[in-house]
Amino acid sequence: MTVIDWIDGSTPLNDSTLSTLESTGRKGIADGYASLDATGKVPLAQLPPVGADLVYQGDYPAGTPYTDGEIVVYQGVAYMCVTPTSAAPTAWPGGAQPPVAPTITGPSYGTSLPASPTDGQEAILVDSTTNPSYQWRFRYNANSTSAYKWEFTGGVFPLVQTAPNAAFSSGSWTAVAGAASFAVPRAGDYQAEGWAEISNGTSPQVLYADVGTTSGGAYRMGVTAPGTSNVAVAGRATMLGLAASTAIKVFTLALSGTSCTINITSLRVFPVRVS
Repeated sequence: MTVIDWIDGSTPLNDSTLSTLESTGRKGIADGYASLDATGKVPLAQLPPVGADLVYQGDYPAGTPYTDGEIVVYQGVAYMCVTPTSAAPTAWPGGAQPPVAPTITGPSYGTSLPASPTDGQEAILVDSTTNPSYQWRFRYNANSTSAYKWEFTGGVFPLVQTAPNAAFSSGSWTAVAGAASFAVPRAGDYQAEGWAEISNGTSPQVLYADVGTTSGGAYRMGVTAPGTSNVAVAGRATMLGLAASTAIKVFTLALSGTSCTINITSLRVFPVRVS
């Protein structure tokens, strides 16, 4: 006779069935079976570890082998190894991507200024890209009412120095042969400073130096030179509306017209605004 006495009302209660039963004493212990909590789930303490241990390894060095769970930083993004490899990390499509360095556009650099500038654009003008004697930085001001909209903001000025050692006795402004000179590269407004070392003759007189394109200007700060003496004189001027290639020169004047010698001249030019 088959005895049916089981919770489901259908499983026969016999030796074969009883041999498959687990003892409640083996519930939740090693080599036993898992229990269920009040929600019908296996408690976390009875679950085995899932996946690999996570280990932070810092910045990724090329060619280093990694295993599951190791984390490295590459190009600003953290990556976790999911399969042993020594290849560089790559981002999942749609995931975090390495940051892209911003493109920094600085001022142009060359022997000419941009032909179609925009307001606020900057550029550096030089006379040579390999060995410049000056470096002038300009900013384009589209709102300027001047015809010269490239406004000077700073830089290195050209310094021209010569040793004419030229005899001189003129009572009017004269640029002696070999006196310092500089041709402006672009039309515009300029300032300049000039100096001259002069050996005076035997008679005292007042000596002057100035800068200009065709002559000096009104008398500057002259020096009364004793007879047979060396003196240094200087002048500074602003010159507006110069055409490109106009030469700025150092001029000297001996007020009494007594013979003297121009030993050394120096010239420095500053742009104000150019075309």
